[in-house]
Amino acid sequence: MTRVYITGMGALTPIGNDVSTFWQNLLAGKSGAGHITGFDTQDMPHNIACEVKGFDATKYMDRKTARRVHRSSQFAVAVARQALDDARFTIDDNNAERVGVLMATGGGGIPEIEAGALEVVRKGWRSVGPFVVPSAMANAVSCIISIEVGAKGPVMTSTAACASGHYSVIEGYHYLQRGEADVIIAGGAESLMSMLTMAAFGRMGPLSTRTDDPEHACRPFSVDRDGFVAGEGAAALILETEEHAHARGAKLYAEVLGGKLTGDAFHITAPDPNGGGAARALSGALQMAKLKPEDIDIVMAHGTGTVLNDISETLALKRPLARRLIT
Repeated sequence: MTRVYITGMGALTPIGNDVSTFWQNLLAGKSGAGHITGFDTQDMPHNIACEVKGFDATKYMDRKTARRVHRSSQFAVAVARQALDDARFTIDDNNAERVGVLMATGGGGIPEIEAGALEVVRKGWRSVGPFVVPSAMANAVSCIISIEVGAKGPVMTSTAACASGHYSVIEGYHYLQRGEADVIIAGGAESLMSMLTMAAFGRMGPLSTRTDDPEHACRPFSVDRDGFVAGEGAAALILETEEHAHARGAKLYAEVLGGKLTGDAFHITAPDPNGGGAARALSGALQMAKLKPEDIDIVMAHGTGTVLNDISETLALKRPLARRLIT
């Protein structure tokens, strides 16, 4: 089988607008949570979020393009360019058709749809701009990257809520395994900071109400947890076949050994209370990677800080990784 490596990384987060700054602040325990500044929260009880700060889209694209695409797409282009620079890989006429883009998003440009809807109600249909739909559509995050960097291979967008970015990496792995590309730009981008989305999440019930202490509001697996803090940001990885990476002398961060996609078939938002789907995903990933539970040194939890997720995720981890957790 074709071996797949990570050769470049890009990140745009509430605690750093590049990989190095993000990592330093993460190790220092810095929180990106605070009171929302992107819109007037009025009397909303859920008025905190993790916003990206100091981002200038024109560092990564021209001003006209930046005006025409939604914030998620701006983020996507930024991290894609960061990752390509980090990988020291240049897309040109000789390789463009072998470079794919699999950027994911959960909500795409929902804030743009909200703004467009308000505009048409207030001022009529003639007030709506021609780029509302192209800007708001979910697959814009991948399409804009493709246009901006010149990648002409497979271009797809995964939308699987919180798991979207993970899906893109697993799908990128399979694209390379099938020989459909030599390089894949994979990752996720999200920016849903708007009255509509925050109100909807608030009505759904999973948001923390610790608005007096934003930096400590989200407490996954803690006995006094009361929900998560919404956020925005993006990350990208350059996935590359072993042959292509070695041929150009690329640095190798890590090898992607595989992954498993499963479904709970349970509820549109609530997880299977027994953790069945997640446990099968973990077991399947271990089998694909030919690893044993004792080979695992770290697990990156979903960790929403909601009672339903924390219980379900804990049960899911204990099934395939029970021996490793005990030791």
